[in-house]
Amino acid sequence: MISFFYDSYRLILFFLIPGIILGAIYDVFRISRMARSNPKGSIVVMLRKHFKLSQTYDVQHEQKKNKLERIIVFLEDFIFCTMASLMEILLFYHLNGGVIRVYAIFISVLGFVLYKITLGRLAMLLAKNIIYVFRRILYFLLCVILSPLVFIGKRLYRLKKKHKKEKDEEMI
Repeated sequence: MISFFYDSYRLILFFLIPGIILGAIYDVFRISRMARSNPKGSIVVMLRKHFKLSQTYDVQHEQKKNKLERIIVFLEDFIFCTMASLMEILLFYHLNGGVIRVYAIFISVLGFVLYKITLGRLAMLLAKNIIYVFRRILYFLLCVILSPLVFIGKRLYRLKKKHKKEKDEEMI
């Protein structure tokens, strides 16, 4: 019982740090989710609008995409929970001889919450802006690269259509 009081400050620090680390790991998963989802639509949809190409909307494809996203989110959450529990168990075993103390778990949760309300907000803001800039750069580069190809493709399509119309008129 005496070692409890002597080691408590050390345990507080050692259990606060994994909470912060787990907060950072969780933000990595959140950033990957944010990068995968785009509220304005995918870059392909944006390019189709830009080049005024036909919009084909496949409901089944969208449902498969949503199902795949749910599976990925489940796997990410499972990996995070497994990492968090292993980190805590190994920390209890190494620092405390396997004795689980409730206040140590609360301190880890406190570290997680402190990270989320301080550095976590900053990380998510930066990530959101970086993802936005990256998408805009990618969109611009694809527009520059695809513009001549789309122009040539539209011209060839019109020539083919005109040639077919002329061929049909000759047959009449």
